Amino acid sequence: MGWNSWDCFATTVTESQARAQADYMAERLARYGWQYIVVDIQWYEPHAKGYDYRKDAALIMDEFGRLCPATNRFPSATGGAGFKGLSDYLHGKGLKFGLHLMRGIPRQAVARNTPIKGTVFRAADIADTNSTCAWNGDMYGVDLARPGAQDYYNSVFDLLAEWNVDFVKVDDIARPYHKAEIEAIRAAIDRTGRPMVLSLSPGETPLADGEHVATHANMWRVSDDFWDKWSLLFDQFARLRNWTPYRGPGHFPDADMLPLGVVGMGRRTQLTRDEQRTLMSLWCIARSPLMFGGDLTKMDDFTLSLLANAEVLAVNQRSSNNRELFHRDGLVAWTAGAPESPDKYVALFNTRDSRSNGPPARVEVQFASLGLAGNCRVRDLWQQRDLGDHTGEFAAMLKPHEAGLYRVTGSENSGARSAHANAAPDHWLLFSYFLGNGEDGLHLACSRDGYRWDALNGGRSCLRPEVGESRLMRDPCLLRGPDGTFRMVWTTSWSGKTIGYASSRDLIHWSQQQAIPVMAQEPAALNCWAPEVVWDARKQQFLLFWASTVTNRFTDTAGQAENRYNHRIYSTTTKDFRSFSPTVLFFDPGFNVIDATLLSANNRFYLIFKDETLKPLKKHLRIAEAERPDGPFAPPGPPFTPSWVEGPTALRLGDEYIVYFDCYRDHHYGAMLSKDLAHWTDVTSRLAMPPGIRHGTALQVPEDIVAGLRALNRN
Repeated sequence: MGWNSWDCFATTVTESQARAQADYMAERLARYGWQYIVVDIQWYEPHAKGYDYRKDAALIMDEFGRLCPATNRFPSATGGAGFKGLSDYLHGKGLKFGLHLMRGIPRQAVARNTPIKGTVFRAADIADTNSTCAWNGDMYGVDLARPGAQDYYNSVFDLLAEWNVDFVKVDDIARPYHKAEIEAIRAAIDRTGRPMVLSLSPGETPLADGEHVATHANMWRVSDDFWDKWSLLFDQFARLRNWTPYRGPGHFPDADMLPLGVVGMGRRTQLTRDEQRTLMSLWCIARSPLMFGGDLTKMDDFTLSLLANAEVLAVNQRSSNNRELFHRDGLVAWTAGAPESPDKYVALFNTRDSRSNGPPARVEVQFASLGLAGNCRVRDLWQQRDLGDHTGEFAAMLKPHEAGLYRVTGSENSGARSAHANAAPDHWLLFSYFLGNGEDGLHLACSRDGYRWDALNGGRSCLRPEVGESRLMRDPCLLRGPDGTFRMVWTTSWSGKTIGYASSRDLIHWSQQQAIPVMAQEPAALNCWAPEVVWDARKQQFLLFWASTVTNRFTDTAGQAENRYNHRIYSTTTKDFRSFSPTVLFFDPGFNVIDATLLSANNRFYLIFKDETLKPLKKHLRIAEAERPDGPFAPPGPPFTPSWVEGPTALRLGDEYIVYFDCYRDHHYGAMLSKDLAHWTDVTSRLAMPPGIRHGTALQVPEDIVAGLRALNRN
C-alpha cells in the first residue's frame, strides 16, 4: 500500500512534492498500513514536462551508464548522492522508498559506449538495438546472451541498494513479456541482499506466463494504464478473475493505481462516489496492490474515507482464497477467507449500465456457497455497522455501479457432506478443468459434497500440454479405468484432426503425451472438440467420442450455427491406446450437436449433450437414452437447462444425479439436480467453484489420490 507519482504529476514530480506526499502519509495514513512513496518515470530527465516524453532528451547518468536523479528536481542528489537523501527522509518517517526503472540500458549510454562497472565490457557490447519500447525512446533492451549483460543489471541494482530503495517498478517489461530480462532483474535484486518489492509493468501481462511471473515478481500489471473511466473499471473484473490461479502470498496480480482524489496534474477524478467504492471493493477483495495515484496534499474527506477504513483495508492485506463467486447478468460476487477464522468476506457488485437509470438490483449470496451453515451475522465494512443475523442467504439492493463489502460470521458447513451423501468415506470427488484458452493445461479441484470445490496445487496447472496442432489442453476428460489407471483425453486445438491423450496412476506423474489422429481419414474435417473416454465393460474396451464438423456433410442443417460449424459426434474404440478402430459416426440427432458426456444409471446409458443450434436459438442441454454405451440412442428429450451453456459432466450424489455445466457467457458454473433424470432442480446458487473454471469432468477417486495432490499445495 502506497503512493505513486504518475497519476498526479506524470514525469514532472520533484523532491519537494515527494516529501510533501510523505509528510501527509506519515501523519494521516501510515497507521492504516500505507507505507510506500514511489517516484515514477523520468526522474533522470531535467526538463520533463508532462505525460509525453521529449524526443532525444538528455538524461542524467553516471560514468557506468546508470541513470541518476536530475538535481534540478531532486537537489539532495547533488554531488553524486543519488536518492540517498530522499530515501533517508522517508525512512526517518517510518515509510519506504520506491523507484521506477525502464527495462534495459540508456540509448545515451550506448551512444557513448560507457563501461560496465567491474568488467571489461561496454554498453555497445550488451545492447540489443532492435529491442526498443514503443512509447518511450530512452532505452535499448539488454541481450542476456552476451557477456557483461547480467553484470550491467547487477550494477544498476547495486546502486539502488546503496540508495536504500525498497520497491522497484520496472516498465516496458511485462507486455511484451521479456522473460530473460525479468530473470536477470530478479537475480540482480537477490544478489544485493536488500529486500526490494519487484513490480512489473505495463499490462496486460500474458496469462500464459502466469507461473513464471508469479515466481519472479511480487506484482505485475493485468492491464494497460488504468484511469478513471467506468469502462476501464468494468474490464478489470474479468482480468482479476482470470489471474486468480496466480494470486498468493508475496505475488499479486496488479490492477494498477487508484486514480482517486486530484489526478491528471490538477483535475478531480471522473469516477462517481459509487464507482470509487466499487473500485476499492474490487481491488481489496481481489488483493490487488493499493497504490494511490492522487495528490495526497489535496485530500478531501470522502477520498480519505476510502483510504482510512481499517476493516476494508484488512480484506486487501490479510484475506485468502480470493475468488469470484459468480458473474450473472451484470451482478457479481467475490469472496475470500478471513484470517484465523471461518468468517468469509463477501463483495457484491452491480455492474449494469447506469445510463439506463435502472432500479437497484437485488444481489444475493447463499451462505452454503461460502461453506457456512445456519444463521450468519453480517457486518457492512464500508459503514462499519452490523446488519444482524440472516438465515440461508444475504442480499443487498445495489444501484448500477454500486458495491458492498461485508464480513459474514457463521459456523462452517460441516453437515454438507451428510446432507448430500456423495463421496464414499474413503473417496473424494475430483473435477478436471481448464482455464483461459487451455494454454497452461490441466487444473484439478476436489470436493466432499459435490457443491463446494477447492482448487488443488494452489490453483496452478497439474500438467502442461505438449502435443497437438496448437498445444492446448481444453476440455480435459478424466476416467479411472478398471485397473486403477487414469486415462485423460482433451482438445488440442480449435482446428485440427487430433485429440490429446495421457495416462497416470496418481495424477502427478504422467505418461508421455500423444496426439491421436482420430479424424485423419476425413480430409474435410475442421476440428475435434471436447473428447470423452468411457469404459465399456461389456466389450472390455475404451470408447472415445468427440464432436467434429466435416465440410459439406449434413447439409440440411448447414448455416444453423456460427461460422461453418455443423457438428456431429464421432467415435473410436481401443483396448491399449496404441491401436484404434476406424472412426465412425456415433450420434446424429438431426441437428448440430457438441459436448457429449455419458452417464450410467438404472442399467441404462444417458448421453447428455449440447444442442448447438443458433438459428433458432437452442444452445441448451438435452439427454438421449440407450441400453448400451455405444447406442443406438433414442430420440432426445426436451432441454433441461437454460440456453448458452456447454460442457456437461455428471455425478451421482447419493440417490440424486447432478449435471454441472459451464455458463460460459456469464462466466460461472451451473448445475441441475434430479432423482430420475427427468425432473430437474436448479442448484447453481449452491455451487462454489474455482474461479475461471471451464469445461471438464467430475468423478470419484480414492482418498489417497487427493491426499497426494493436496500435498502439492504445500510445496
